[in-house]
Amino acid sequence: MAKAQPLTLSTEDREFLETLVRTRTIQAQIMNRARILLLKADGESTDAIADKVGLNRNSVLLCIKKYRQGGVANAIYDADGRGRPSEITDDEKTWITDIACQKPTEFGYAAELWTYAQLTEHIHENAENAGYARLSTISQSSIINILNA
Repeated sequence: MAKAQPLTLSTEDREFLETLVRTRTIQAQIMNRARILLLKADGESTDAIADKVGLNRNSVLLCIKKYRQGGVANAIYDADGRGRPSEITDDEKTWITDIACQKPTEFGYAAELWTYAQLTEHIHENAENAGYARLSTISQSSIINILNA
């Protein structure tokens, strides 16, 4: 059986990856990707690397491919724009902000100022009638994030 072809890392890349692997507060996904590249640079086979990091062979190959295409940052970190797109439109955010800028007394409540819980409840109860059905289940933390932005 042929020996696995090692990955050639620059000194800077190797030092960076070794620093990542030693870091205790790093995401497991990033640590695994750094380990993959270091193990490949040490001449390990794809199957051996997959066993050592607990991932499948395709994940190992993808990480190595990304390194060859764009370097360490490309292999270690996910590209921007990944993941689920925001479901809350600018119009919906404006509606939430508009309500938050008004006093609760204008909506028939006794309080002079909104609490996040009361604002969230009000949005849940009135979102569908206002044409924003998606907001009838919005979390309080999402409302806080919208208002802080």
